[in-house]
Amino acid sequence: MANITDTRHSLLPPVTGRLAYSVGTVGFGFFDAATRAFLLLYYSQVLGLSAGLAGLAIGVSLLFDAVSDPIVGAISDRTRSKLGRRHPYLFAAIIPAALLFICLWNPPSSLTETGLFVYLLVCAALSRMCLSIFEIPAAAMLPEIISDYQERTRLMGWRYAAQFLGGMTATLGGFAIFFKASAEHPNGVLNPEAYLPFSLFGAAVIALSLGLCAFGTWPMMAQSRAVQAASKAPNQTLKMAFRAVIESFSNPSFRLLIVFSVLTSLAFGMSGALAVYVNTFYWNLASEQLKLFSLFSPVAIVLAMVLTHVIGKTFDKHVAAIGASFGAIALIPLPFALREMGLLPANGDPNLMLILLITNTLDLAMIISATILTSSMVADIVEDSEIKTGRRDEGVFFSVRNFAKNAVGGAGVASAGAILSLVDFPKKAKPGEVPEATIDLLVWTYLPIFILLLIVGVLALSRYQISRSRHNENLVTLENTRQAGLQVE
Repeated sequence: MANITDTRHSLLPPVTGRLAYSVGTVGFGFFDAATRAFLLLYYSQVLGLSAGLAGLAIGVSLLFDAVSDPIVGAISDRTRSKLGRRHPYLFAAIIPAALLFICLWNPPSSLTETGLFVYLLVCAALSRMCLSIFEIPAAAMLPEIISDYQERTRLMGWRYAAQFLGGMTATLGGFAIFFKASAEHPNGVLNPEAYLPFSLFGAAVIALSLGLCAFGTWPMMAQSRAVQAASKAPNQTLKMAFRAVIESFSNPSFRLLIVFSVLTSLAFGMSGALAVYVNTFYWNLASEQLKLFSLFSPVAIVLAMVLTHVIGKTFDKHVAAIGASFGAIALIPLPFALREMGLLPANGDPNLMLILLITNTLDLAMIISATILTSSMVADIVEDSEIKTGRRDEGVFFSVRNFAKNAVGGAGVASAGAILSLVDFPKKAKPGEVPEATIDLLVWTYLPIFILLLIVGVLALSRYQISRSRHNENLVTLENTRQAGLQVE
């Protein structure tokens, strides 16, 4: 039997390759953080669209994007071109993604509420679809680049560090540069004139990061293009692509990972859309204070990278991800519980801000660690499935997981809008004007739902089957199969 080290490979140079491969997620992270943090608030509190309709538009746009994701992944897997399987889509998405981000934040002022709803729905859907056309083929390169169990987690850590750097750029840049408090707008996120320069800045970040990734990884994928050129397999039909998507669910470990992704994405889609509301109205934090959360994001990223390395090296990935997830579940409700017990300083006390920063940073580190580990697990499923099907469906697996996350993430945003409507949260509200009972009802309506979704998702993940040893056995089996095929030829 072949030794496992014989099957280990990497197309990446040590540092420059990791940077080139990872930098594309900066733009994705910027878009994701900007839309989660500000989009619902902007359309409902600044432009006057009802929170229910705004949440519905964002949710439907996520669902539309999610439905198209598996098609993109399957077609990418089966593309045969001089640019390879992945890069035609990487190059094509750069400019449209940047331009659509600008459109998203600058609707015509003459629109009625119905027109504003349709505009938000269309722009959000097209923006997400363009980014998915880039992100799914880019993510699918991971199993092609490296096969080692632990190295995949490290490289995925680089990608998510870059993604959270993009998210930090969006929120920190927003609060520190574009949404500064003024006499007219003490809470800067309610300033309508701030969103045009913010959108131009975001478009530049998106175009630059996507471009650097596409052009930077192009030379390194020469080996993959050469293998494709030697392949006798023709471009496959769309029907075959759909069949591959359906067959992906035959892998039991993948089904469990999808359940985890569905439930956690639903939870975080809801909480992400409500975070600005909670921080602004429950904790009474100003824009200048909100930016401190972004300033501490690099600390969370470093902690997550260290934590992921330690627990990922010691435990199988799913066990490590479960531990990190339970850490997040314990930390998320802690400040609210302490407030209810009268153990937190009053709003406005500097010590309260310090406590919130510490708990938020530790919680974010746990979430990032769990995300890195579960994303790396998708790459390991590729070989596990290949043994059974004879196909490498990297794009299918990454896109189907993305489909699950986006579809229910949109439902999470829509549910946030529904909760705001349910508690009768007022439009264009200002801090100090919302009844305390309404704010408390908002928090204690969404928080139990949020925690329950996370717990059920973690319980599903506990049954995941691909351990480190099983992955190594899969690599050996595939290597032996390949060698046997070469001998027959």
